[in-house]
Order: sequence, then C-alpha cells, then structure tokens
Amino acid sequence: MKNKSCLQLLKELQKLSIGIGSETISIETLLNLPQELVEKMLKFKDKSQFKVLFHVLRHSYCYGLNYILKCADIVIDGINPWNVEWVQGVLCNDCAIQNGIAIEGAKLIKENKSRFQVDNIGAVLCNQNIIETGMALEGAKLLLQTQNEIQAECIYRVLCNPNTIETGIAIKGSKLILQAQDDCKSRSICKLLCSVNKENIKLVLKGAELLLEAKNWEEEQHIIYNILMQMQEIKEQEIQEIYDENVSKLITDIEAYSSTNDSKDIDYSSYQKYLQKYWFQKRN
Repeated sequence: MKNKSCLQLLKELQKLSIGIGSETISIETLLNLPQELVEKMLKFKDKSQFKVLFHVLRHSYCYGLNYILKCADIVIDGINPWNVEWVQGVLCNDCAIQNGIAIEGAKLIKENKSRFQVDNIGAVLCNQNIIETGMALEGAKLLLQTQNEIQAECIYRVLCNPNTIETGIAIKGSKLILQAQDDCKSRSICKLLCSVNKENIKLVLKGAELLLEAKNWEEEQHIIYNILMQMQEIKEQEIQEIYDENVSKLITDIEAYSSTNDSKDIDYSSYQKYLQKYWFQKRN
C-alpha cells in the first residue's frame, strides 16, 4: 500500500520537476516518510504546496510528525504564489512554533486580500519581540483589516516599536490608525504613537484620538504642535527633577564631608563642573 502511494507521489513530483534543494527525490526518500504524510501530499496540486512542505521538513522536522501534518493541512487547500515565502517562513520560525502561533499565523497569511497585507502580517508573525509580547496574532488580524499599503506600514511600525511595546499601547495604537481615513492622518498618528514613553502615555493617546477627529490638514498640524509642546514641557519637568535630585545629593555629600573635614579642603569647583556637565547631557 505504502509502496504504491510513494510511487504515485514520485511520478507527480517528477512531472512537476520538484526536488529537495538541489537533490532529486528518490523512492527511498519517500518510503522513509510516514504513510499519513504521503497521503496528504498526494492531494497537492502545484509546486508551491510542495515547496512549503519540503521547507518545513528540512527545518522543522524536530517538532514532530503532528506538527508536520498540520503544516501539510494548511497547504492542501492551495496557496497563492505571493505568500509562499511568508507561509513557510512562519511555519519554520522557531519562536512562532514554540509560542504556539505558527499554524494559526500561517492560516492568517493565507486569508490575505493583497500583497501589502501579506508582507506586513508575515513580518509581524516572524518578529520575536512582537511574538513574545503575546500580541502577534492580534496584530496580524488588525493588518488583515487595513485598506492600503501606508496604513499597513504604519500599523506594523507601531506594533514593533520598542516604546509602544514597553508602554503596552501597541495594539490600542494600531486600532486608532485603523480608524484613520487618509494616509496623512495615518502617518501623523503613527509618528505620535512611536514617541510615547511612560510619562507621556496619556497625552499621546489623547493626541492620537484628537488627530482622528481633525477635519483638515491645518487642524491636524495645530494638534500635533500642541501635543509636541506639552511633551516638551514634560521632558523639561523630568530634567529639572533629575537635576534637583542630584543637586540635593551633592549638597548632602558636601555637608557630610565638611562635618568631618576642614571645609577649606573641599574643592567646590569640581562639584560645579560636574553639575554643569550633567545638566548639559540631560538636556541633549
């Protein structure tokens, strides 16, 4: 039974001129494959399906037969020429496999409506930082809803930005971009979101919401200007607090030193130079 199935599969592979890398597939190679896998491969119709599965076999066989069979099921229904690379990339991504999102992620890529979605969804599902935050699949689903290349690019930039990941607003920010009606607004919201930090998070989110409501370019620029000025005030306040804290510490150190030593021995100028250097570095 297995010999017959393998011979049938070999004829199909020879007809499509398919090998594994530079090697020609032999009957012995196919006989070493599990019967269930051979039966699934007999349902394949084109090169792209075999290309994905053979890539998985070369790179992910250590994850077990059950995983390989699931990969085969994904490509049985067929696969578009422009998403082959990303499907096999996700299915062979160690981080995606270990976090249990490879199979579902590959299915999402197959659901794409356009090439720009495939590229951004694939990039999200192969990004280790995004995967480890647990938001890769959710982000990919948001990208499936994008209307154009600019919107998809902006959402990807927000999803993988270290600031939005650290502050936990990557998904929330991406949903705001998804609501944007034009490319200019998408870019403005993206730029604002990527400048977020723990101190200005509320201000940034409020600014992004205001940008969604802007009626024209002039109003949008006015909002951006006001938000940036408020963010600058936050930065100045933070710098002042750091400066005050260090001045206080140095004064305490000087007082402690002078209480046990002759104050004439204290080089106050060195403290002043240190403060000036510290202040300059923090402001820049």
